[in-house]
Order: sequence, then structure tokens, then C-alpha cells
Amino acid sequence: MRHFTKQSRIIGGVTVLRLVDNDGDPVATFDAFAEFLTRRAYARATVKRYLEVVAAFLDYLTEARVFGVAVPAHELNRVVESYLQVIGRATQIRTAENSQSDSFLQWAKPVAEALDLHSVRIAANTVAAVNLFLRQSNLVLQAELDRAAAAGFTSPPPDPSGVIRVVSGHALLTASQRKALKQSSMLANVIRLHPEGLQRPRNLTLPRDARAQLDEAGLDFPLDGLAPLFASARSHRDRALWLLLAGGGIRTSEAMALKLDHIDPKARALFVEDPAFDRSRPDEPSHRPERFKGRAVAEVYLFEPLKTRFFEALTAYLLGEYVPGCGHGYLFQDIRPGTNRGRPMHLLTDTARLKAFHAALRRAEIPGPRKSRWGLHSLRHAYGVYMLNYIPVPGGYGLQLNEVQRLMGHRNRATTAHYARPDRVILAAKLAWADEYVVGGGMDVAALPSFVVRRLRHEADRLDQALS
Repeated sequence: MRHFTKQSRIIGGVTVLRLVDNDGDPVATFDAFAEFLTRRAYARATVKRYLEVVAAFLDYLTEARVFGVAVPAHELNRVVESYLQVIGRATQIRTAENSQSDSFLQWAKPVAEALDLHSVRIAANTVAAVNLFLRQSNLVLQAELDRAAAAGFTSPPPDPSGVIRVVSGHALLTASQRKALKQSSMLANVIRLHPEGLQRPRNLTLPRDARAQLDEAGLDFPLDGLAPLFASARSHRDRALWLLLAGGGIRTSEAMALKLDHIDPKARALFVEDPAFDRSRPDEPSHRPERFKGRAVAEVYLFEPLKTRFFEALTAYLLGEYVPGCGHGYLFQDIRPGTNRGRPMHLLTDTARLKAFHAALRRAEIPGPRKSRWGLHSLRHAYGVYMLNYIPVPGGYGLQLNEVQRLMGHRNRATTAHYARPDRVILAAKLAWADEYVVGGGMDVAALPSFVVRRLRHEADRLDQALS
């Protein structure tokens, strides 16, 4: 970051991000936002993501010279509302030719260049994080005004932007108090009604193409891409992890919480236990994995042939890469060379865990879904689709939804329906039958079930060959 240094602190046993400015002072509004998120018991991954997003947002505001300084309300709102445009088109903005007639480019290009921004796909949680932060600014301002009043600052003007001008030279306030008031006042001014009639600005919203219809192909990893993915893994650990996520359908956070005593190699069985009841876990908050989201059934069902492949990869990992005697017992470790080798893998960032996965996808030449890239969670979706549609059962293929619900550990049937949706191959079979019915002059309607079964059997046989 250009204007802040990232540090960490612990709030209620949770390690969170902290921003420190170039004067060495923590950013009060950012600290208050971190406290709000932990107080509301947001998931650790959500807290981490939201704080990273807001940190980048504040760096942008500071570079645009509207954070903690007195600026007209319209200028402030313009910069805030332009944020998504700047980060979404940063590469084009940086490479555009200078134009005296383009007022947006005149200020946005230096900002993008100074922050070394590159165009990014704007996610919904980016917008949600910024909007939540702005809404909380009102509360932060009131808290800072109360603190200032206790220090002798007794006449705050009604206009929050006016607070900035007044406190700049107020002798009764410390430098850190003045800075906190300026920053919180600036942010509150974005969402408060201006006394002179400024209308409340809209929240930041996603661009239209980012709010496009859900692409169902982007939920579950393609089953015929699993074998190339596993073959492209550069470590036994990664291969074992990916086989477990796809073959057992567990969450990445559940895999990160696994310990050696949760696995029975002789029986080839595996159990996901709630970490809250694990008395062997270290007391240090930094050793604890992400919050357990709840799982109704502890035992994990791995389907063949991925089950056999998983235990083969697991054995190779334990014999060749696993570092024993690290004092934590977690199954998946950081295996990179260096002083951190052997620490729990859940301490790695999401980006670090995805790096090897995306590299394997490139080596295997597996195309991503429309407008995005595959994530590890797509392997869990693939498990649900396979169980509902393709696993061989007496009389055909596919389990009942309530059976898939039990295997995936969901407490709510509706949640399972989101993951284990009917596969698009079934829909394609029905549409193909409709074409044949029309073109062929009239196929008997009674032939529809057998036609679909033939298509499913063909697809299942193809998948079995690919996975073997």
C-alpha cells in the first residue's frame, strides 16, 4: 500500500488487519470497522476479505486527496462514486492518452498510476464491504465527537465537513484526536444529509455486466476436468487436498481443520469434527482455523475412484512432504521451504492456497467459467452434482436430494438444492429429445425416460473413464 502500513491485532481472539498511517498512528475508522465486524460475529474469512477491501479503498481515497481533509461535498461524493470505475478500468485508464477535455482522466490517471492499479473484476463482496464501511462511519463520527467533547471541543458544527476545518487548529485536542475526527467526518459526509440540501448519494452498485444472470456453468467444476487437474498438481499435498474436496465434498475450511487423528487409514475413513470440541487444539488464536460453519454428519463419504486416489496421494504426502513434530497436529501444512515450513496450511492466505490451484488449471488447459475463474469451492459443487446425477445406484444413477444433503453435511435441504442441482446434461438430453421428436415426425412420449437414461449412461461411462 502507498499510504498505510498493514499490521495485525487481536480482537476477541480473532486476528484482524490494522492500518497505520505514515505518522505511525492507527486509522481510527478502520479499527472501529474491524471491531464492528468481529462484534457481529462475521465469519473470519468475511472479516479478512472486508478489511482488505476497505484498506484498498482508503488508500485510494488518500491518494485522491479526500480522506481526512476539507473538500467540497460534491468532490468527495464524486471520488467515492468513481471508485468502482477506477478499479474496474484501471489498466485502460493508465494507458489512455492524456486529454485536457477529459476531467475524469485528469485526476483518475495519476491516482491509478501512483497506486499501481490494474483492472480487476468487481465482486459483489467488494461493493458490500465498502457500503457497510460507509454506513458505519456515522457511528464512528459520533464516538469521535463524544471523545472530543470530553477533551474540551464543545461546539461541533452541524455540517460534518465543517468539523475538519474547525479541529485542524484546535489546541485542546491531541494530534491523533484531530486526525481521527477529520477522517471520520469525511466518511460520514458521504452518507449524511447535508444541511444545505445535498441529497443522500446512492450506495455503490455493481456494474450492469457484473450483475448479469447467474451462469450455472460457473458453480461446479467440470467433472471431466478433474483427472487433468489432479495430474497437473505439483505436490502430493495439493493433489490430496483437491481429491478430498472433489471426492468428499467438504468445505476448504473443514479440510484445513482436519488433523491426523481424524483419519483412519486402515478403514479408509475420514471424519470432520467441530473444532469447538477439539480439546487438543492449541490455545493460541493464530493456530485456530476458520469458524466451523456447521456440519450435521461427521463422517465423510468419498466416492470411488477418487477415494482410492485420495489415500494414495495422502500416503505419498505423509511420507515425502509432511513435517512431523510441529506441535499442532493439522493434516495440511505449509510445505514451502523456509522458516514457516510445517505451519498449519490454514494460516496461508486465500491467494496463496489458490496460487497452486490456478497454476495447475493453466498447465492442464482447463478453461474457466464465463467471466471468472474456478475456485476451490467449485470442487464441492462438483461433488453435489455428481451425487445427485451420476453416481451409480440400483436402477439408474443419482441419489435423492435428502441423501445428498446428509452426505454434504447440510442442516437445510434448501442449501443442498443450491449445490446439488440437476446437471445441465439432463437438460441437454431433454432438449435433444425434443429436436428428434419434431424432426423425426413424432417420437413416442413414453420414450423420454429411456432416452434420458441412455444419455446419462453415456455421460456416466465417459466420466468413469476420465476419472479412472
